[in-house]
Amino acid sequence: MINYIIQVILFQVLFVAVYDLFLSKETFFVKNRWYLLSTAVISFLLPFLKIPTIQKVVKQEYPILLPEVFLSPQNIIEKSTFYQSVNYLDVLFITGCLLFFIIFILKLQRIIHLIFKYGSEKKTYIN
Repeated sequence: MINYIIQVILFQVLFVAVYDLFLSKETFFVKNRWYLLSTAVISFLLPFLKIPTIQKVVKQEYPILLPEVFLSPQNIIEKSTFYQSVNYLDVLFITGCLLFFIIFILKLQRIIHLIFKYGSEKKTYIN
């Protein structure tokens, strides 16, 4: 399953790179739209094709290292330190969320400040 997901992501990156390099400046919007929609579907279908060169590069077997099993976990818990018990991925995620929340609040504060400083007007358009 992970092999399929990796191949889908790689195909999508390839298609987006081709779009950015060659098609992003084109004015044929209908063709660009069809390209983007079709490559999204094609990237999910291409991994089902069995291409021999891709099969040689991507291994079908992955070595999995399992954690050690201890018979007396109390000794291990006492010896473990703080940095071993912290999940750094969660810390990174929470830090990122807080950073972007602070940026959002600052920009919202600027918008509110501009509204109070210059006021707002209602404009009616007559057809």
